[in-house]
Amino acid sequence: MLFEDSSRVLDYTLFNLPRAVDGLWNMFEKLGYVKSFKFGGDLIFAISSAVGIMLYKNYPEDIPKSYARLINYIYGKNV
Repeated sequence: MLFEDSSRVLDYTLFNLPRAVDGLWNMFEKLGYVKSFKFGGDLIFAISSAVGIMLYKNYPEDIPKSYARLINYIYGKNV
């Protein structure tokens, strides 16, 4: 991301956020900081979705139009 255009940084962040959270969870699980549980993947998805929607609510002008359309389609315009 150091060499990318600054307008693309948010795109990469939104794309890589779920993978980063999943990787951190797996690392903490292997180190014994968290316990494995049945719906851990669902929790990771919920956290990643919440961060994406928080960015959408707080910085709507920075969200790419394609992501904004997808969020509007899934969650409705009054997110």
